[in-house]
Amino acid sequence: MNNKKLSLLDLAKDEFGSLTESEIVFFKAVAESKLADFDSILKLVFEKKSAKPIDPIRILKASRIVWLCTNRLASSLVGRRGIAIKGSFFCYERFKKNL
Repeated sequence: MNNKKLSLLDLAKDEFGSLTESEIVFFKAVAESKLADFDSILKLVFEKKSAKPIDPIRILKASRIVWLCTNRLASSLVGRRGIAIKGSFFCYERFKKNL
């Protein structure tokens, strides 16, 4: 399973370049069939008293989810439970490619 996680992260890095912290959390959780729980992550940041209500750690670009669902290789690496996200805000940006 660890190999699966690394493969999805590597594939995402190849597609998007460097990944944000929220994207790394998201892709790791998806590969491991876990919940990408941004509320829990933000709680840790709040304990350091550095977070805002809409902290960048909670923002996930919609294109990452679209890519994960439409790229055959990427979608084959999605864990058996699929995609589960809690406490994230989705940011829509125009796609450069037609999907």
